[in-house]
Amino acid sequence: MEHTIFNKNKLWIITLVVFVVLITFLDSSSILDKIQLNSEISKLKAQKSYYLDRIAEDSAIMNNLKDDDFLERYGRENCFMRKKGEIIYIIQE
Repeated sequence: MEHTIFNKNKLWIITLVVFVVLITFLDSSSILDKIQLNSEISKLKAQKSYYLDRIAEDSAIMNNLKDDDFLERYGRENCFMRKKGEIIYIIQE
């Protein structure tokens, strides 16, 4: 009698181990895939935050470019523009 109970328990343990292995590694939506996808989602959220900040900065610059003084300063500092007859010296650190 004890021998049959042991065999049934052994069968359940083997079935459980096979099931866990299938779910963890071989299933199309395995735990490893979910971990990898969650990591990718975190990276994409960080990129989204970065690009939203860049959009806000660029929008502010675009609004300020309507001002002629800001436009001239921006052109000189970022695009190395100059007035006719001026000499520009670029100093890099």
